[in-house]
Amino acid sequence: MQFDNNNIYSGLNDPKIENDFRRVQANEETLKRQVNQLTSADDMAQWLNAYDGDLITLMDIATFAALIRVVDSANEQAEQLEAKANQAIAELEQIAEPLYDHLMQLTDVDFNALVQSEALAPFHFKLQHKRAMAVHRLSVAEETLLQKMAVDGLHAWGEQYSKLAGTLRCDINGETVGLASAFNMTMSADRTLREAAFNGIRSAWAENQDSVVAGLNAINGWRLNEFQRRSGKQELHYLDVACHQSHITRDTLHALMNTADEQKSVGQKAIRLMQQWNGIADGKPWDLMAPPKSDGTSEAEPIPYEEALDIIKGAFAEFDPDMANFVQRMHEHGWIDAKPTPNRATGAFCTEFFAAGEPRVFMTYDGSMGNVLTLAHELGHAWHAWVMRDIPFSAKQYPMTLAETASIFAETLVRQALLQRAGTDQLKRDILWQEAESAAALLINIPARFEFEKNFVEARKNGKVSANKARSLMSDAWAAWYEDSVSEYDDMFWASKLHFSIAEIGFYNYPYLFGYLFALGVYAQKDKQGENFRLAYRALLQDTGRMTAEQCVEKHLQRDIRDADFWRDSFAIVDNAMEAFAKVI
Repeated sequence: MQFDNNNIYSGLNDPKIENDFRRVQANEETLKRQVNQLTSADDMAQWLNAYDGDLITLMDIATFAALIRVVDSANEQAEQLEAKANQAIAELEQIAEPLYDHLMQLTDVDFNALVQSEALAPFHFKLQHKRAMAVHRLSVAEETLLQKMAVDGLHAWGEQYSKLAGTLRCDINGETVGLASAFNMTMSADRTLREAAFNGIRSAWAENQDSVVAGLNAINGWRLNEFQRRSGKQELHYLDVACHQSHITRDTLHALMNTADEQKSVGQKAIRLMQQWNGIADGKPWDLMAPPKSDGTSEAEPIPYEEALDIIKGAFAEFDPDMANFVQRMHEHGWIDAKPTPNRATGAFCTEFFAAGEPRVFMTYDGSMGNVLTLAHELGHAWHAWVMRDIPFSAKQYPMTLAETASIFAETLVRQALLQRAGTDQLKRDILWQEAESAAALLINIPARFEFEKNFVEARKNGKVSANKARSLMSDAWAAWYEDSVSEYDDMFWASKLHFSIAEIGFYNYPYLFGYLFALGVYAQKDKQGENFRLAYRALLQDTGRMTAEQCVEKHLQRDIRDADFWRDSFAIVDNAMEAFAKVI
């Protein structure tokens, strides 16, 4: 249950780390000299391979340090090493800009002739994807200036929000607590405490609403001005930027959101069923995070870690024996760290050492059913990385929209296997409650976030948006998606949700909905395609970094995700789960 990363580095003081830093630094000088002299496809491929090699080295150092830090968050040496590696990565990334600029300036004929060469085949999708936005690219001088100004401009506002959130204090029943502690109280079984925590958080943000809305105005104003500047030859819409980052088209985004609107009763049903089990007749915002009430029977025994692995391996083996064998490999090689430790970071994630082609999974295992599903989820991510291990680095960088494909697919395999074997209503309810929570959050809350952000950006075009206007837009978004599944709306959600104030990326919302439904849409093809599906699924995963989402599904599943029927198949799976949930509450 603990990491063994000795094959990467023996420890934070391993001299190989400093040697790797020096080697990359020396290589950078060569890369800088060469970048403006590349003319042939062979030269470019050689340069890009060397560049990727250095990038992998730095990313692996950062990952090594990060995995020590999350196990022991008090380890300052690990934190410093991670920061050093990330700074080196940022500096390395700037070196490639002249090459990308050169490629973007080529005529279509010359560009296509170049990237279609055998030497540049591994970089084909990456370069084509960059080329898609070439019409909006500024001069090298302008691009460089924009990046430098963004440090103390755009990104400073995101940092300011994070600092504010870190220092915010909430008054809850006469006690002053930090935001994290207050948030934990919103998940209490005590409804009175949940309400007090919700109101305490809301009041704290309301007192700072002018600061938060100033940040949102600055971030979105910056983006709108930048997009306008990039629209000299062709209009650049803010959703074009989001879709490009997500490797999807606007048509796909519209199909996704329109189908979500058409099927929002499924997510609302999940909310009502959870409230029904908890005996809540007038659901409030502070009830959305409530845990399930006890049914009076004996508490479920914790599931031992080894048993959880056996459950997951069994579910995986029914679909693909190689997946089960891979989980055993992860366990035997120390690629999973799940043992509770002092100063341990919260959360769960999967990462990878790219040079070795080895994934790592981090979580804190306590034996709950939710933990079993979380472990399955992260092992799904790891399987995704494993089947891509022999693919060139430049062709395995998949977007956020496709990142959840393997994880939710794996989680669904395990959930379905557990449901088939569950002998009691209590066990079935425990499993299906997890599904209901996901449906409520992803089918209702996420679209409400998208609705708010889209309307905020539109309002920002006409000038600065006031805090009162932001509250009105948020209430309208909740009304559109929650409808009467709750009896009042959280009009301060725009302030309390970090995602709206992330400076690096806009619309950090719909990719969650996309990933959830996309993975279920892929799962829906499992029985339809029969024996051929196992290999088609693996091939689809291998192409997630070198194809758009539309191309992946069309090639491997012969489906069109611009068609609402693809998404309806996903909703049918969730709706069936909610029907099963209704029978056990």
